[in-house]
Amino acid sequence: MSIDAPPPPTAAIVLAGGGARRFGSDKTRALVDGRPLLELAVEAVADVVGEVVVVGPWAPDGVRHVVEPERGQGPLAGLAHGLRSVSADHVLVVGGDHPLLVPALLQLLLDHRDDADAVVPIRSGDPEPLVARYRRDVALAAADALLADGRRKLMHLLDEMSVHEVPEPTWRQVDPDGRSFQDVDTPEDLTALQDLLAD
Repeated sequence: MSIDAPPPPTAAIVLAGGGARRFGSDKTRALVDGRPLLELAVEAVADVVGEVVVVGPWAPDGVRHVVEPERGQGPLAGLAHGLRSVSADHVLVVGGDHPLLVPALLQLLLDHRDDADAVVPIRSGDPEPLVARYRRDVALAAADALLADGRRKLMHLLDEMSVHEVPEPTWRQVDPDGRSFQDVDTPEDLTALQDLLAD
């Protein structure tokens, strides 16, 4: 792709359909600074893409959401459903329980230009598939094949795609504290997050 070529069409999928068993209730509605976790995640991706779709039972006002035919099948199934709901060539995928996403880091993922099927940050030596950019058609085909084979882990998706890994020193230039990867799985996580923001 020429360096002068226009950026490809982009969208974002926010995965918010999990059972939240460890949290004990719908964590996407838990409040941080008086606002639901999901609303904060949606706001961050909306800063950098033209289309946002939430996969889950609800979404903030004005944001489209789609409900999985069968809930509780895991993030890979949710992602496949979301990919069917957007038309953009390149799709940011984030968790609805990531309230501190840094738009500059998301833009870094979008700006990367090569033929890789996925652009994924590496944190502490491991890939972060829930703060990443995917090529829609390749990701959907791979997800469908994995699900048909009974493989439901999101990490398996990366094994089926060409991946550009964004090294930690690179993404820390725009998100020094790694806030984009802060998620909420338990009430204790929420308390720690609130304490972090209060400092």
